[in-house]
Amino acid sequence: MWARQSQVTLANAGAGSASHLCGLLLQSSMKVKLTTIPYRGTGPAMLDLLGGQVDLMCDLTANALPQIRGGKLRPIALTVAQPVKDAALAGTPSMRSFGFENVEFTIWYGLYAPRGTSPAIVRRLSAALAEAAEDAGFQRQQADVGLSVVRDDRLSPAGHRRHLRKEMDRWAPVIRASGEYAD
Repeated sequence: MWARQSQVTLANAGAGSASHLCGLLLQSSMKVKLTTIPYRGTGPAMLDLLGGQVDLMCDLTANALPQIRGGKLRPIALTVAQPVKDAALAGTPSMRSFGFENVEFTIWYGLYAPRGTSPAIVRRLSAALAEAAEDAGFQRQQADVGLSVVRDDRLSPAGHRRHLRKEMDRWAPVIRASGEYAD
């Protein structure tokens, strides 16, 4: 596809990081092999992207947004289907709009407790999490940094387990095909 694809450098925050997985998905979908440069965290990778030592980086919107707002980074595409509600990202196309259907990628967090935790405690934690997710102030705070709050079945323990399994099934072939593994 690209004659000089190996000359394009793609930074990531280290093996197994979200930016690494995003880069693998991007390359797999585009059927290219870029020169991937793993860093020891998002900060060093972002510094080299800002300094021009690397060409591209997949990263969490919340990490990149201050640099985008400051005019130091240019967003190329979003890996989410829904547009991010921030003026700095207005008009930024999704990967899907370029014809890449399978590059939807979002960062999500889970709340976990040790095996054997009392079901009553799990229910209390789950209820508190659902209450926080419905809080308008919390939603606004997250939106201000380019994040959206999940408010669906994934907030329940069973729904989260289903989502986790689906994500593991989705990512296993991408990681296997890359041949890259974290020690």
